[in-house]
Amino acid sequence: MSLITRVSLTAFSFEAENLAASAKGSSIGGLFYEKGARTEITKYAIRLETEDGCIGEYVPELGRLAFCFWPDANACTYAGRPPCRRTPGHL
Repeated sequence: MSLITRVSLTAFSFEAENLAASAKGSSIGGLFYEKGARTEITKYAIRLETEDGCIGEYVPELGRLAFCFWPDANACTYAGRPPCRRTPGHL
């Protein structure tokens, strides 16, 4: 079985139109529709590469922020592991 050889993390932001935070300064699951509102959303994308050339890419949805708070710590645990066993229960 192929092993993960490289993990890349990319932070990016975009402005969401007609979405507002339910609490000022917070976007942790507290977004709602508000006509004309503009909210900056920051996300992380993870890219896994394996020794046989397979590539997997993923951007967690808004509700999966635990991954985003410590992306570097999580990424360190993936390298050298089989790509099908990268969930916390299999590390």
